[in-house]
Amino acid sequence: MRYLVRTYYEGERYYGYQRQSDVLTVEGTIINALIKTKYIKEPDTSQFKSASRTDREVNALGNVFAFNTNKELVLSQVNSVLPRNKSIICWAYANVNNHFSPRHVKWKKYWYILPVEILKQKTSLSLSEIREISTKFVGKHDFELFCKLDHRNTQRKINEINIQQRGNVVIFEFISQSFLWEQVRRIMAYFIQYPSLNKKLQNTEFLLSFNSKKEDINLKPANPACLMLTELYYENIHWIYDRKEIEKINRKMCKDLKSLKQQVSQKNVIQNFFHTIN
Repeated sequence: MRYLVRTYYEGERYYGYQRQSDVLTVEGTIINALIKTKYIKEPDTSQFKSASRTDREVNALGNVFAFNTNKELVLSQVNSVLPRNKSIICWAYANVNNHFSPRHVKWKKYWYILPVEILKQKTSLSLSEIREISTKFVGKHDFELFCKLDHRNTQRKINEINIQQRGNVVIFEFISQSFLWEQVRRIMAYFIQYPSLNKKLQNTEFLLSFNSKKEDINLKPANPACLMLTELYYENIHWIYDRKEIEKINRKMCKDLKSLKQQVSQKNVIQNFFHTIN
């Protein structure tokens, strides 16, 4: 059997998602839990694969991993050996074919969540003005100035950017088949710092144009702790939800967020997300 599993985690407690031999990571912790519960012996022979490798401090509601096993999956059993602080919780799974790769995702969704009062402190732009700027990023562009460069081609297509206020928070929603390293955080930094940029750097279309010589913007990426990998969408997948584990996530969000206003608003955001799933 091959299982696809959706998981929540708090990025600040780990040195990123991807497994590493010398530091605590989300993926490494999950693999150890699967070994301890005897679902797998080791990751390679079980074809363990993760969908997305989030950076340090980035959170997730719906990152996904897959593995092969001879044992019927019980999420509560896996969760029982994950950290007692509930910083990682597996909350849904699906049966998939033995060659299914979670990296072949149709689209990914990220949320960047900011309290309204913090957003007002950071920028003089109104939400309508930010929405107008965000339209320039939708579609296929060269995001060389809006990512941390690695070996990959910097051309990407952003399907949607939706910006909405829910209570006392603003959710910036980014949807694309794939994202570059730090892409969302650098776009967020551009939104926030736009009023202080010179006229040349406010020419968003030029900054995103193909094959044009452009000067670096030199913007520090926005705070990773506000970024959440919310959903990865696959066609023809039937998810089985564990409502008890979902409720643990709701309770967890209530207890652990740092300020009362963030507790109330982000808890509502999380609840609203889970209310949208079947």
